Amino acid sequence: MDAMIVMYVVADYKKAANRILKKLVDKAYNWINGLDEEGNTKEINANIPAALKAL
Repeated sequence: MDAMIVMYVVADYKKAANRILKKLVDKAYNWINGLDEEGNTKEINANIPAALKAL
C-alpha cells in the first residue's frame, strides 16, 4: 500500500515539474524571440540601404 502512495506522489511531482519546466522554457523562448507577454515590445525599423551606403 505504501508503494502505491509513493508512486502517486512521485507521479504528481513529475507532472508539476513538467508544468514548471514548460512555463520556464516558454518564457525563455519568448525572451529570446523578443516577445513580451504584456505587449510592450518596441520594433525598430532599420533603413538597410542607407546603412550600407554609410559604410
